[in-house]
Amino acid sequence: KKNFPQKLLEILDETSEHSDIIKWLPGGKAFAIMDKKRFASEILPLYLKQAQFASFTRKLFRWKFAT
Repeated sequence: KKNFPQKLLEILDETSEHSDIIKWLPGGKAFAIMDKKRFASEILPLYLKQAQFASFTRKLFRWKFAT
């Protein structure tokens, strides 16, 4: 079973065709979510059980990701 950082990396690596929604920033040390609504409705349900943006941001905080 993959933990949250592994799932996040999978999302970022596999969604390059969705760079209008989420993408790595130059340098590859940070990412940006360009469209929160589409990210929550189109991307999150494919990777996480909780497909709500608020749940995703809580997990970012819990895993000590800077926002």
